[in-house]
Order: sequence, then structure tokens, then C-alpha cells
Amino acid sequence: MIANALILTIAILLALGFWLMGELKFFIPYKAVLLHQYGTAILAFLAVLFYKRVWNRLCRQPPIFSQGHRQETLSPR
Repeated sequence: MIANALILTIAILLALGFWLMGELKFFIPYKAVLLHQYGTAILAFLAVLFYKRVWNRLCRQPPIFSQGHRQETLSPR
């Protein structure tokens, strides 16, 4: 379950990164300045985005045992 969430999150972030690289070609001459000025903020934003995406994916997964199954296994016979 965690592996699926991580793979999906990494795939989405890579796709977003490649799309942004194509859209923001005019920033190439200013890359060093931008990374020096805003590198920590960009990294923090990506870390929070990654964490929230994984957490959201994990919360949407159905539980391993449904409520009915739990009642059947815990009830005395």
C-alpha cells in the first residue's frame, strides 16, 4: 500500500517536473540565481507536496478488513 502511494506520487511529481521544464525554458539563464535565492523554499514546497500526496493516497486506501469482517472474526462462536 505504501509502495503504491510512493510510486504514484513519484510518477506525478516527475511528470509535473518534466512539463514545467518544457514550459519554463526562458528561466534557464537565471537558473543559478533562482536556485541560490529560492532553493530552500522550492525544496520545502516539494517536500510538503510529496508528503501530502503520499498521506492523501494512504488515507484513501480501503482498510484491510472491513467492519463486517472484523465483527465476524472477533465474535465468539
